[in-house]
Parts: sequence; structure tokens; C-alpha cells
Amino acid sequence: MAKISALLIKRERYIERFDLLHSSTYAADDYSCAISLKTLELLDVDQLRRGGEQGVWLIDQLNQLSVEFPNVIADVRGRGLMIGVEFRPQDESRSFVLRSLSSQKDLVLAVAGYLFNRHRIRVATTLSDPMTLRVQPSAIVSQADLQEFIDALRSVCELINDADAPQLTSWKS
Repeated sequence: MAKISALLIKRERYIERFDLLHSSTYAADDYSCAISLKTLELLDVDQLRRGGEQGVWLIDQLNQLSVEFPNVIADVRGRGLMIGVEFRPQDESRSFVLRSLSSQKDLVLAVAGYLFNRHRIRVATTLSDPMTLRVQPSAIVSQADLQEFIDALRSVCELINDADAPQLTSWKS
């Protein structure tokens, strides 16, 4: 396993020792950098274009879900295939369990557990906002897989909208 990331920051805000102060993702790591450089050499322009197009389609589908379920999805944001789906707290839900999960900022963890256990889709929350689901499919994801994700997320939205906590939190088919 290798780690790599990129960060764009205004020069006047840059802190010289950032890689030491932040986390190991930004720390010096020759091994990961070598893998990343090779990856950049192998990148296919058509694949990047395709990923961008898929991201536009996926964000459009997620925005449609947010219109269909305005009490469940608060926001959809991102670019390409790096997307965040922010869920609304269920403070007014008929379900005590959904209200409790929301107040503890664990609702989206329950969503991620449901998606994995019921649909074999692996997602997680963002580190900066536990009410936001991080959606980052592979650059080679198929259109069928993206549609499967949308269908699975629609089922999540229906369960939350219907205050059906037992189905959302019990992962047996």
C-alpha cells in the first residue's frame, strides 16, 4: 500500500514545515512518490476524460436524488469522481433511532454500513464532516456500477425518509 495526495495552497499561507505538522499523507515518502510518478506516466487522457464525464453523470444523478429526497440529502458537491453527499440530520424523524444516530453524528456511518452489508458498496464519511458521505469510485468504474450505487443510495433515502431504522440498521437480506 502506498499513499499520496496533492495540496494546492496560496503561497502566503504555506507553512514551511507543513509536511511535518499535518499528517503522514504529506510527509516525505520516496516509495509512494515513485509509484505516483509511474502512475502519472501511465495515465490515459481518454480515461481521464471518461472519468470526468462519469463524474458529471453521477453528480447529476445525486442531485436528482437530493430533489427527490430534500429531507434526506442536504447537498451534493464535488468534481469528477470525487464527490461528497451531505445528509440532513434527522432531528424531526419519527424514528428514535434515526434521531439518536443524527444527534451523535453517526447517521452516515449507519448509511455506509448499510451500503456495504446490503449492496457490497464500500464508502465512508469524510473526516471533516461526519454527515457527509465520501464517494470516490475507481477511475475505471463501469456505468453499471455507478447505476447500482445510485439505486442503492435511493434505497437508503427511502428508508430514512420512511423512518425505517430497522431496515437501515439490520443488514440481513
